[in-house]
Amino acid sequence: MRRREPSHALRMCRDFTVTAIMALLIPQLPACNDVHSPAPDSPDASREPTTCPDANGARRAYFGDLHVHTTWSLDAYGFGNTVLDPSDAIAFARGAQIIHPTGAPYAIDRPLDFVALTDHAEFFDLTGACRLDPDNPAWHGRTCRLLRNNPAYALVVLAEAAAGLDDFDVPNTTALSEGRNYVWQRVREIADEGNEPCTFTTFIGYEWTGGTLSGELSGGNLHRNVIFASNRVPAEPFDARRFRNERELWRALEDQCTNETGCDAVTIPHNANQSREGRMWRAENDEAIRLRDRYERLVEIYQHKGNSECSNRNLDPQDPGYDAGCAFESLSLSSPADALRSFNFGGTEPQTDPNMIRSGWQKGLALYEHSATNPFELGVVAGTDTHDSTPGAVSEITFRGHNATFWEADERQRLTLSIENSPGGLTGIWAERNTRASLFAALKRREVFATSGPRITLQVFATHSVDDYCNSPPALAALRTDGAAVPMGGRWQAGSALLVVTATADTVPLDRIELVTVGPASSKVTTITMPRTDAMYLCTTVALPKDSEPTLRYVRAIEQPTPRWTWFACRQRPDLCDAETPLFVEERAWSSPIWFYPVDTERQK
Repeated sequence: MRRREPSHALRMCRDFTVTAIMALLIPQLPACNDVHSPAPDSPDASREPTTCPDANGARRAYFGDLHVHTTWSLDAYGFGNTVLDPSDAIAFARGAQIIHPTGAPYAIDRPLDFVALTDHAEFFDLTGACRLDPDNPAWHGRTCRLLRNNPAYALVVLAEAAAGLDDFDVPNTTALSEGRNYVWQRVREIADEGNEPCTFTTFIGYEWTGGTLSGELSGGNLHRNVIFASNRVPAEPFDARRFRNERELWRALEDQCTNETGCDAVTIPHNANQSREGRMWRAENDEAIRLRDRYERLVEIYQHKGNSECSNRNLDPQDPGYDAGCAFESLSLSSPADALRSFNFGGTEPQTDPNMIRSGWQKGLALYEHSATNPFELGVVAGTDTHDSTPGAVSEITFRGHNATFWEADERQRLTLSIENSPGGLTGIWAERNTRASLFAALKRREVFATSGPRITLQVFATHSVDDYCNSPPALAALRTDGAAVPMGGRWQAGSALLVVTATADTVPLDRIELVTVGPASSKVTTITMPRTDAMYLCTTVALPKDSEPTLRYVRAIEQPTPRWTWFACRQRPDLCDAETPLFVEERAWSSPIWFYPVDTERQK
């Protein structure tokens, strides 16, 4: 591959990046343009059942993980996950026991309903050429031999690529494209093999690692997970080393993933808390607005690297805009490992208001005021971002980290290097059936919610009808068939409304439900129900006024406090804990917003 001349900014950070990576490694060292057509016997969305044995026409909540890395992600391989591939991840998601990279047996307490495979696409070429396909021309080259014999060398490759130096010792670019296509073919095959309509859904996808690996380090994390509706997918993944910004990614999808070919996709930004200078929420021109509007229906609000909802940075607790919920599992990036892991060099400080999701929502509302266009109507999802091939491993009790053996191998590493990390979260999807088609349709319409791990079930509706919803299950169920009611993720353009909210606990009683109201330049949090006794189910209604400006509303359902993973780790290593160690957590769920607009427009998203 031809060496690119790095920019001045990249040259400045290159030496630090590579040196820092090596310092961590030393102790541990010993394309074509058509759409892929599935094989004749592959399951396809077009042949999925239109009903399932347990389906009754009503929508129910399904839980899964939309952010999963396996050994086929180069960083996961470098972190020590050298064996567990996408088929192992699917088996784990379905409840099978695996051997964790740390060597211990590991399983989740309940199977998931769905999973998305989202390995980093940027180094599919080296993974295929050097680790999976012995017939590749690069197999016996120096780079490939180093990768196979010393997995930690993968992190040197990543550091050099982030610094603009990816002059790999391979025979020619054909070897790399062959490696990339080999991995992408296997991803599709494994996802199809693991997909069992009505029982378990696997989505084909990958992560586009923008910012970090696209020459825009000063923007911090601009990553997106690309998830496809079916196995009608482009013949190659669009990675950030070749498609350098989100517009190039979207253009490639628009060109090669079309309705005519049966292909559809969403791109889901994640870790806005590690982005910089508000770049996650760019809308520079009409094309960017149009493409974002088409592909970005969702945003990941929570995962093991923290909460991206909002920030209280530089706010006093007495400030009207202060929201205690913003401090939930907040990532400060204060440790060297955090900064290195995020490649956060230069630019403004992350975890500040311009970078968080609520700021993106507010930018969209402000745009709507002027143009009746809002490209930031984003529903919320959550995931683990596991690099251990362990989707759904969200238990605080059994948490083993999500970075294999690199900096989360045991309690000492987790308490000293990754104390701000958490087990991550899950996505809830309201759908009629557990199939690719039904679940993906719900993702597109944003009828989804996020949790910090527990399987809390949330429902939110806006309606004109006045009924005793909290004491009448038939009336509540009718909201889903009432054409005048709008569920979470929808748009309300009919003046005043009644908001109907229900929350069903998982295993821990609920403490309260909070309503968050967001305008173009303000936000407000109101506790709308708090039970007098332990509550496994909460229901409430709120009369909403006619809004004079574009507004969105979403709810948080919050559990009673329970021990955080650090509580269990500190029992093993009390010498590493002190009075400032966070020992308890208020797990929660976030609904997708409903957008309330003061006037009707012709545009429907």
